[in-house]
Amino acid sequence: MSEIHRTSGYGRTVPSQASFNRRSSRQSGESFKIAPVELAIAESVSPVRLRTKGLWITAALTVIVAFAAAAAFFQFRSSDDAGLHARKEISVLRLTNGIKPVDAAISSDGDYFVYHEVGDEGERLWLQQVGQSSRVEIGRQSESYYRAKTFSPDGKFVFYVVAERSGETSLHRVPTIGGPSAKILDNIVGAISFAPDGRQFVFIRENKQDGTSALVTADGENGAQSVILERPAASALVGMPAWSPDGATIVFASINADNKIGIYKTDPHGESTTAVSNEKWDNIYRIVWTRNGRGLAMIATRDGEGYSTRRNQVYYVSYPDGASLRLTTDGSWHQEWSLGVTGDDAILAVPFNRSSQIWSLDAKGDTTSAIQISQGSTDGRAGLAPIPDGSIGFISRIGEQVNIWSMHADGSALKQLSSGVLTIVEELRADPKGRYFVFSGFKDGNSRLYRCDIDGSNLTQLTFDDGQPVDSTVSADGNWVVYGSDTSKGVAHRPELFRIPINGGEAERFGDGECASPHYSPDGSLLSCIRGLEIIVLSGADGAQINRYPIPTYSRVNFGARWTPDGRGLVYIRSEKGFSNLWIQPLDGAGPSPLTDFTTGEIYNYAFSFDGTRLFIARGQQISDAVLIRDYR
Repeated sequence: MSEIHRTSGYGRTVPSQASFNRRSSRQSGESFKIAPVELAIAESVSPVRLRTKGLWITAALTVIVAFAAAAAFFQFRSSDDAGLHARKEISVLRLTNGIKPVDAAISSDGDYFVYHEVGDEGERLWLQQVGQSSRVEIGRQSESYYRAKTFSPDGKFVFYVVAERSGETSLHRVPTIGGPSAKILDNIVGAISFAPDGRQFVFIRENKQDGTSALVTADGENGAQSVILERPAASALVGMPAWSPDGATIVFASINADNKIGIYKTDPHGESTTAVSNEKWDNIYRIVWTRNGRGLAMIATRDGEGYSTRRNQVYYVSYPDGASLRLTTDGSWHQEWSLGVTGDDAILAVPFNRSSQIWSLDAKGDTTSAIQISQGSTDGRAGLAPIPDGSIGFISRIGEQVNIWSMHADGSALKQLSSGVLTIVEELRADPKGRYFVFSGFKDGNSRLYRCDIDGSNLTQLTFDDGQPVDSTVSADGNWVVYGSDTSKGVAHRPELFRIPINGGEAERFGDGECASPHYSPDGSLLSCIRGLEIIVLSGADGAQINRYPIPTYSRVNFGARWTPDGRGLVYIRSEKGFSNLWIQPLDGAGPSPLTDFTTGEIYNYAFSFDGTRLFIARGQQISDAVLIRDYR
């Protein structure tokens, strides 16, 4: 499916329900939503410690106190929640081996799990037995896309969401052993969660026109639906709700007044809503109750960690006190919608990681000419900018720092250019005159556009509003910067284009309507951007629309569509058969065709040299396998 959001960089994401199938995020991911790696220290509640005071009153009293204390101690230690901070070592069982499962869920008995993967002819839905390598295909989509999945409580059916290229979504059901599927309802965001009776379920629905969202319950037998809670766009529901095992509580996540996310609970009729905890989060995705009802598992990011290596981790939140504990510390992110809990409270998740190195090849895309010129593990994924003098600027992560680096076109003379002032930088652009880099920098909870000299000196802030700009492009004469800005302050995700002088000044709206990820053509006469499922071509002078082109299935335009050196075509990433290549959309309206012909690996970013002779690509491998986490309490 076409992806216009970041899935290969390093940033935080406040998820919009209209895009539950996005990135993972930009600020997808490297997806400006960008993607990465993690490690962290969990918060905890102090365990009970018994102390003796050495008071000698009488022998009898001492014995009584000792027995009472021992009884209380062992009663506490035997409770289900006491193990939260005095637990056995967490065990992790890998369930798959390199097949890249997507949106996985597990049956309540823990015997089977379901997921989809992208095959040669579309997406294929698989059922696999835990502990076994064999699997059974139970569904296939060629023009539509599988999304969040849920087993029915009795394990007889798999419920899943289908997303169309138009953006419409619907809930479907297929027998677990395979067979004909049935459509259940329309307009659904994310996975459903069943009530204990196995008949009713809860889900989120969004109004795309005004951004309002609703918590809806439905009866699987007669189709009756009831809206139990509604929220405006400013406090939209996010992630996926979870119905408690006792049927009395529905837990959900929503945006707070400060644009952070909180965890809340309500009853099945929506009559009373309270916070589960006061903790704030950058994002919360799927939530699932443990079977004893004393805790929640969820994929989430703590407040302030959206750009860190601790983004999108598996958390356990004890209930009702709301204390959270991060369970995963292996240096991976985790798929936002892959989560499940078994009857013995083992947690299914899908960690993933991406390696990325910079390659150089002929500008015509001849992959036999490709040579690897960098040796890092995250090189170029969040930004790749050839410099007019023939060298290359790029972005790479070391620990918690994401900085600008440069090197010669052969990979020599590696040098770090930025450090310290901005923790995170992304989407690097070089001024065609060879004077500056322009990029997005993250500081004090906000993204702004910055400029520095080509050697990394003289850092200058260019934007100061609340639009959270990331993508930008510099005009051919070097005088203007056009950038996309989310003027809705992150709630509704409606990016518009603005233009400012490269030396700073007042921003002015550029063009009409929504558009994202702009790129000037080599001569500056045209500008490309992304609107919905189309590449839009605008006048470089005033932003007037000139043409538009459909984006093919399985394309990724989260970094926009860049221009060929001759300005006659637009280049984007397209994935097929488990690997990706660059494709060209000619301006003359002819059909798209491949530029490169790699047969392995994934392309995360790309850029042509200023002289038009070389193509630089950030490419590598994605590693993801379903795992089962046990002994976390």
